[in-house]
Amino acid sequence: MHVSLAWLGRHVDLDGVNVEELADRFTLGVAELEGVTRVAAVPNVVVGRVLSVEPIAGSKLTLCQVDVGKERRSIVCGAPNVAAGQCVLAALPGSKIQGQEIVARAVKGVGSEGMLVSEQELGIGPESDGILVLDDRAQPGTPLSALAPIEDVLFEIDNKSLTHRPDLWGHRGIAREVGALLKRPLKPLELDEQFGTEAPCEVAIEAPAGCAHYSALALAGIATAPSPLWLRVLLYRVGTRPIDNVVDATNFVMLDLGNPVHAFDRRNIEGGRIVVRRARDGERIVTLDGVERSLDPRDLVIADAARPVALAGIMGGEDSGVTSRTSELLFEAATFDAATVRVTAQRLGLRTEASARFEKSLDPA
Repeated sequence: MHVSLAWLGRHVDLDGVNVEELADRFTLGVAELEGVTRVAAVPNVVVGRVLSVEPIAGSKLTLCQVDVGKERRSIVCGAPNVAAGQCVLAALPGSKIQGQEIVARAVKGVGSEGMLVSEQELGIGPESDGILVLDDRAQPGTPLSALAPIEDVLFEIDNKSLTHRPDLWGHRGIAREVGALLKRPLKPLELDEQFGTEAPCEVAIEAPAGCAHYSALALAGIATAPSPLWLRVLLYRVGTRPIDNVVDATNFVMLDLGNPVHAFDRRNIEGGRIVVRRARDGERIVTLDGVERSLDPRDLVIADAARPVALAGIMGGEDSGVTSRTSELLFEAATFDAATVRVTAQRLGLRTEASARFEKSLDPA
């Protein structure tokens, strides 16, 4: 498991901490670290607004005029998705991208004063098919470091040493231990937002031995979109691929607090009802990974009025998953029996980040 110190800093003050000393103390007092990786900042990368895009004759390249704050730069770009009006990230002369120094130079006989970059080229995400396009609210000239925690230190923890510590499968649990080592208090959780429900969903627990508590929150007026850059970077740093604002939010909660949560497309929950029950003989479900799976009565499922829509504590169903067309959500937070989750995950050969945590008997609170 990877832990980001930039993420830990949301929960405990790490100002002035000696990283090597903390790593040694963590291994001796909490759990064995298998590695410590420093991620350097990327200098001279700033927000730019593309003012115009013109094709360069005889090539697939374009010449972009880019507002980078206090000045305008001419930058040659080969990305297929570049367009006027976009907020992008511009690597200016003096920066280094994938080990190569960016300099002002001529490309196809046209002067270029920088490079428009993808998230893969910056080492902050997996996408490489085009340049990274930011939220329109980003101000030209803003340094990349002000948008996201680019500079970071990653602790790699041996999972075996956490098997008996379900409280350490999230950054807040790790931060509690770090705070104890440093004699620094844990910061209070930021829980200011209160969400109202839209047409509450009925919940019935028919298998209480497998599920002691199930909470559901319905939300309407949802639009899926890319998450803010800071969130995408944090997820990517610890090995989770960013998807969209809804899925990323559920993954963030799991990796932050150690408690898996799930989001359904509420429009695909038939009958407006959730039933937590054992599977019936012969029932099948296509999970989010696209695999059809046969169920038996040992398996705990989340069902709607007609069929299973998720394997409890393991993975959601494809038919009820969040898509680009999702406009209504049903969020799930529940307490699932560890042995029940483990039996199903092992029987189906389906081990997930969620099952890895529920198998360890999470704190029901």
